[in-house]
Amino acid sequence: MLNLPESLAVGQAVECTLALVLPAGATPEDYGGWVVISATDTLGFSVQDSFAVVVSSAGPHQSLDSFRVAPIPFKPYQNPEHDAIHFQGLSQGARVTVYDASGQTVWTAVESGDGHLAWKAEVASGIYVYLVVPADGKSSKVGKLSVIR
Repeated sequence: MLNLPESLAVGQAVECTLALVLPAGATPEDYGGWVVISATDTLGFSVQDSFAVVVSSAGPHQSLDSFRVAPIPFKPYQNPEHDAIHFQGLSQGARVTVYDASGQTVWTAVESGDGHLAWKAEVASGIYVYLVVPADGKSSKVGKLSVIR
């Protein structure tokens, strides 16, 4: 749980994040269950609430309307969270191609069912251009990204 406070005053609310880290090789369908929240006030009265959590895998999108790329700039040696450049919200079968400043292809991959591709970006520092072409060839996306080593 992220942002979980030690205590709350009467009427106070807080938004928390429940993070789930799956072991390598596990599928999201293997996980689910109940989250139980319990509290005791200063007079000893207890209250409890719960909610169900169901984890399901992401799927490809119908279009590139929710497409995004992160992190930009990509700083693998300066930020430990920068493990790859993530292309998210891809439509089924979309092809992502990354070009260097001279127009040479440095990486290409095709979405294979989850709407996501990760590029390790094992290239020199610089500005790169990406092209995303959906399987139907319509509504391509073009953008720039940067790598800072």
